[in-house]
Amino acid sequence: MRVLYACHQFFPEYYTGTERYTLDLAKQMQRMGHNVSVLTYATKVAGAQQSTGAPVSRRMYEHEGIPVTALQHVDFDRRGGLPSISFEIEDPLIFQELKRFLAEQSFDLLHCIHPMRLGRGIRAAKESGLKVVLHLMDYWMICPRVTLQRLDGSLCDGPDHGQNCAIFCYQDSGMAKQLLKRYADSVETLGMVDAVLSHSRFLIEMFNQSGVETRGFVHCPNGFDYANVKFNDRGRDRGDTVAFGFIGTILPHKGVEILIDAFKRVAADNVRLKIYGGYFEEHEYHSRLLAKAEGDKRIEFCGDYDLNNIARVLEEINVVVVPSLWYENAPLVISTAQAFGIPVIATGLGGMKEMVVDGVNGFTFRLGDVEDLADKIRLLAAKPGVLADLSRNKMPPPRIESEAFLLERLYFDLVGRSS
Repeated sequence: MRVLYACHQFFPEYYTGTERYTLDLAKQMQRMGHNVSVLTYATKVAGAQQSTGAPVSRRMYEHEGIPVTALQHVDFDRRGGLPSISFEIEDPLIFQELKRFLAEQSFDLLHCIHPMRLGRGIRAAKESGLKVVLHLMDYWMICPRVTLQRLDGSLCDGPDHGQNCAIFCYQDSGMAKQLLKRYADSVETLGMVDAVLSHSRFLIEMFNQSGVETRGFVHCPNGFDYANVKFNDRGRDRGDTVAFGFIGTILPHKGVEILIDAFKRVAADNVRLKIYGGYFEEHEYHSRLLAKAEGDKRIEFCGDYDLNNIARVLEEINVVVVPSLWYENAPLVISTAQAFGIPVIATGLGGMKEMVVDGVNGFTFRLGDVEDLADKIRLLAAKPGVLADLSRNKMPPPRIESEAFLLERLYFDLVGRSS
């Protein structure tokens, strides 16, 4: 089959969980004999730029053997950059360029992993006669801020057709009508697709509570690429020393400050904290974290990491901590830790709670509760042997091959085996 995977951003510029999932799935489908390409939106991409004379340009390049087409508004800066472009569900300029692009190609199906910046690509694909599968990786379709967090950091229980967005997050912007239209556009777009998938049941329930018809939504657990999984406990075996690790993007909604505060409350000498990840221009937040950790030699900021070499990072970590402050869907870092048999401590919220069963394969703690997280760290510092019990109860994610076979069957059912 000829499958186009669409993702709001992609390697090498962006490399977080959604981009990694898109790449792993595309590579697996390619190994299975399908002709795959990735469509994305980018601000900086190495590669040849194709001038179409249109207000949206195309740039073509290849990443790990996968052909990529990146779109960009020609007047990107004048339009306000990514914040402005990332808000709208419908973008007529993207729509027209994608209509041209699809007319030049011969895809059987569009699998949209994340519709941000490419939302109207779904309409373009449908009008071009393609079947469309949509993955919901977060809440962007119903929340312009993506995370269902209000400006004050509290969690939102849904957009109420856009009215809550206007009240709690855009109250002084005069955007009430625009927010109501955005919600309506989102519902209309969701109604166009042929299949909607989610890696967690929780996300489906949140869309249902937000007034979206979800009877056709399908829970499809996140497949993991085990190609780079190597079990090497040499660095991890340090007697009674327990190494805790944060692996991800160092951004406010990821809750790294909660982890540092909790760790500093634990007086034990046999614990270490390693923090891996980039901070994507959040210089002030990163500086604040460095200041929090200053003077505690047990805490180490290790910089960015390469997921292709994640085994090296995990060699020296006994417990992965995911202290997120929002309704995470199905974090790749949890799947990765579980694939390596490493216990996880996570916020007991959203899809995280589906992946980590408290006291079985890890621990959960209350949202933003520094002392509750500190208690979990103290427990493992006092009884490192508990880690072995948690590891024995590991719940590894399914293989990417298993998910790919299920998706392949879905693709054929939608398109028809005659393809």
